[in-house]
Amino acid sequence: MFDLAAPETSLGFSYNRALKEWEITRILEGLAIGADESIGTPFTRARFKKKLLRDVGKWLREHGKDGLRFLKPEWRYTLCCARLRMGDFSDYFGWEYRGWNNPDDSAGWAAQLYWQEAWLPKWNGQNCERIVVLGEQGLGDSVFFASIIPEAMVRVREVIYECDPRLHTVLERSLRGLKCRPERDFEDRRADYGKIDGYIPAGELMRMFRRRPEDFPGKAFLRQNQVRLREMEKYRGKVGVSWKGRQGSIDPLKLKRDCDAISLQYNETSEFIKAPHIDLKDDIEGVLALCSVLERVVTVPTTVHHLTGALGVKTQIVLPEIDGENVNQIKWDVPPGKLIWYPDATVYENTRQLPQ
Repeated sequence: MFDLAAPETSLGFSYNRALKEWEITRILEGLAIGADESIGTPFTRARFKKKLLRDVGKWLREHGKDGLRFLKPEWRYTLCCARLRMGDFSDYFGWEYRGWNNPDDSAGWAAQLYWQEAWLPKWNGQNCERIVVLGEQGLGDSVFFASIIPEAMVRVREVIYECDPRLHTVLERSLRGLKCRPERDFEDRRADYGKIDGYIPAGELMRMFRRRPEDFPGKAFLRQNQVRLREMEKYRGKVGVSWKGRQGSIDPLKLKRDCDAISLQYNETSEFIKAPHIDLKDDIEGVLALCSVLERVVTVPTTVHHLTGALGVKTQIVLPEIDGENVNQIKWDVPPGKLIWYPDATVYENTRQLPQ
């Protein structure tokens, strides 16, 4: 049984063993990705990378897995992201430090919850009456992590998911029996919810239920509002386009090509791409209904690709050409190629790779 409080013992993870050569190679490959995205001139990055890989390789060969303990929290998380990006979901060492360097997160919120003693015990996967799943990060991540909640629901009579209110009706309709509540500080909720058996940050569901590529069902799970669907018939067959997210942007005309496009970009307009009649930021029900009638969606990594991917809409994700605010991070959730967590979503490294 998985134990969130002691992942080493519950998952057979032990520091007291030598690392196999392929494991060292994988770790160095992961750190190499992080070094490539570090700050500085190309020469400075190359010199840092060479020394980093030499020193880390030597240390790991001498100290085995125990040598991983010397890595700084942000390096541990970088290593974990690199493993996930390369399709290795067997080892989540460092995953608890997600958000450590995120300015929108309070000094590693997930890490603090992971290690601290709280008013409520951590849920370790056992059968029980009621748990609280704490939403993490942005709207798109909340959708992605929600795809794992069904595994928790077969073990728990009632799951409460604290997430963005814009998702409440969508998720409660899509995952029957799920109860959604607004996100808030992690104070005692028992006066509001009654007896609770445990809690788990939403991201920890990855560590618990996504241990191998075959653990990802790759199925659509979001269900659109049928009344809103009829409202969107006038957009049927168009191509949805979103060109700007936190990771960066692309010239919208490169995504539009010669197709009959409709904008899915909520915070920016283009004179060449028509905008729909709905509020693309706050009307998530409307966005889902709109996307359901589109031929396909072409977007940079953003909330849009999680919504359309989870709907089962054909989604083409193009990595940004211009860096956004999330730089020097490994984009573990958008490796090039077909995404294993959605049924029809593919990542392209540039617009030239997009099918004609």
